[in-house]
Amino acid sequence: MADDIAEKLKETGQRVQDTEKGVKLLQQEEKAINGSADKAVEDSEEIFTELIRLLKKISSHVKQQIRSQQETEVSRVRELQERLEQEITELKRKDQELKQLSDTEDHNQFYTTTPHCHHSASGSVFSGTLRT
Repeated sequence: MADDIAEKLKETGQRVQDTEKGVKLLQQEEKAINGSADKAVEDSEEIFTELIRLLKKISSHVKQQIRSQQETEVSRVRELQERLEQEITELKRKDQELKQLSDTEDHNQFYTTTPHCHHSASGSVFSGTLRT
């Protein structure tokens, strides 16, 4: 019986040692899992920080291109508007000259006093051409 108790104590002691080794292995595994997770979180933060930086850079570039195109188009529209306003002014002036001509009884005097008008063989009254 003493041998049985001694055998049981030996078995129990061995089981305690094996279990303690298992606990130590699990603690090491937990530490490795935590370290790996911490590294993965750190890496993903670096990746997302870089992605955000690149997206901001791209966004800034796109905004700059849009504004540049806006300036080009606005300039084009303003130049066209200015040309059209000049054309309107010229057309109004020519219209006024035509009205004066129609109201003038002495057309020859009108031709000589109005600098933009001349009388040619073709019957053209104005030196410029009307644009439509």
